[in-house]
Amino acid sequence: FVKFGQILADRPDLISEKLRKELKKLQSEVEEFDHDLAIREIEEELGGPIDNFFQSFEAKCIGSASIGQVYKAKLKSGEDVVAKIQRPNILAKIELDLQILAFLSTELVKEYPGLNAVDIVGVVNEFGQTLLKELNYLNEAANAARFGEMFRHSAICKIPKVYNDLTTSKMLVMEYVEGISPDNVQLLLQNNIDPKEIANNGAVILLEMIFKHGFFHADPHAGNLFILSDKRIAFIDFGMVGVLKPSHMQFLAGFTMGLALKKASFITDALLTLCGKKFFAEREDLEFSVEEMLRRHSAFSYENMSFAMILNESVNIILKYELQLPGSFYLLLKALATIEKFGYN
Repeated sequence: FVKFGQILADRPDLISEKLRKELKKLQSEVEEFDHDLAIREIEEELGGPIDNFFQSFEAKCIGSASIGQVYKAKLKSGEDVVAKIQRPNILAKIELDLQILAFLSTELVKEYPGLNAVDIVGVVNEFGQTLLKELNYLNEAANAARFGEMFRHSAICKIPKVYNDLTTSKMLVMEYVEGISPDNVQLLLQNNIDPKEIANNGAVILLEMIFKHGFFHADPHAGNLFILSDKRIAFIDFGMVGVLKPSHMQFLAGFTMGLALKKASFITDALLTLCGKKFFAEREDLEFSVEEMLRRHSAFSYENMSFAMILNESVNIILKYELQLPGSFYLLLKALATIEKFGYN
């Protein structure tokens, strides 16, 4: 449920600004668990006392998230690192929450059959599978290594190194990175960092993940990003990632081109591709609905359009024509809405 709150915090098109500000606290202010218990969990994962593995280990955590708690430490070799330890008994809690969500989604579809068009049950199942993968930190370590290779020569992106010899399924040890939150525009300006340049670079990085590699960070909210002194954007928390299907990439290309050129036919083709429909009897009516949507936004230049809002309206059009969105589209939609929010900030 914390994860759902974090998702909603980056969807200004779905909830009010007042509620969004409250839910945003879940991205960086989740209640921490007992420190002594955390140390016992860490030593159990290491197989011995902390002093055997670290030169120093700070007594207070520097961050607490929905699944794990993070501490700053220094290795025997002198490198500064962070150690993330999983919350005790978190698997049982998450499995229970997912059972509740699965039940609620099934009952909602029974009560409101129109929701089946967005495959709400599939969305919950996809979310559950992704969340359960997050519980195995070896998956996150592998994701970080893959991103590290993708951006090994990048001048604008930093991916922290993972120390595999100290990483287990419940504990992750990663290079420590220090920087400014992208939400703190005033501090960026004080450090002679242009927020517009950062916003542009953030968009470039995510679009490269999506269109070049088909593998993207699915949770790029401000709590998972740092702006370094050399202006690079450092990503952390690689537990939630998305892998694009060819149909998703075709959809994005067609949808973006349709918006840029204000061509309803391009967007219509993209929506039908996403829904797996080569032939659709009501295509002419669907295109007319898309055309009407574009006219409502025609007063805005392409640069000032809200991608998330238009995408959300497109989903409503799909609902109207009883087309079904794939559940796997959820992560991509979330990432795009989140990075747009990052850019506008």
